[in-house]
Amino acid sequence: MAKRQDTKCESEGAEFYILGLLMINGVWSYKTYTNMAGYDIMCVNPINQKNARVQVKSRWATDSNKSFPIKNLDCDFVVYINLNRGYWYNKNKRGDISGIKVPDIFVFPINLIKEIRDDNSDWKKVNTKKIEDLEYYRENWSIIKDFLGAPGGI
Repeated sequence: MAKRQDTKCESEGAEFYILGLLMINGVWSYKTYTNMAGYDIMCVNPINQKNARVQVKSRWATDSNKSFPIKNLDCDFVVYINLNRGYWYNKNKRGDISGIKVPDIFVFPINLIKEIRDDNSDWKKVNTKKIEDLEYYRENWSIIKDFLGAPGGI
């Protein structure tokens, strides 16, 4: 069996990437540096002082099965990012040498995650293929903006 790939750097980078995208899309946010259980980013509306806790889940491989484990549900949103940094174990697929592509990003409310999570497994996995109208959630930052009470930005 091949040695498990260390993707800690990429995982941390994914959190900063999402942080930047949130702010570019008008959502004041900061990364929690103290390893808060359940969330990685705090989004805030400085006008009404409402906040949203965001957990970032990332997958490194372009050929991942589009699922992720999530045990702690103490957040308001889960942002799933498939980094698309290449193929597992450097396997060349479909003539594409590197497999590197633009990341796929989805913004999910925690209630949706609770509905589809496999609670019968130790991994507590969420398979995004089970989500109806998945494209609706693709980089849909307005879901968080609306939650914060600021549909036009804050």
